[in-house]
Amino acid sequence: GVVVITSIFYILSHSTTELMSLAETFAKDSFYIWIIKIIYYVFPNLDYYSMVDKIIYSKPITLGNIAVGWLQAILYTAILVVMGAIDLKKKDL
Repeated sequence: GVVVITSIFYILSHSTTELMSLAETFAKDSFYIWIIKIIYYVFPNLDYYSMVDKIIYSKPITLGNIAVGWLQAILYTAILVVMGAIDLKKKDL
């Protein structure tokens, strides 16, 4: 179960930008666009952490790219810590 969930999370997080562009290009129904936008904003965009494209295509790596990645990591870590704390409050230790 955990491997499947981790794999789905990894794939969705690495393809959020592509999903959004595909939705804007091909989706005629606003329901599908709405679902893809939810996925886009809920799952972190892991492309901020990959500098491979920037290095391969000689694009500059700016401080903004690094800052967005760090801010996103801090935000998602804080959210997961709060969710874990809420879950632990419910359990009798």
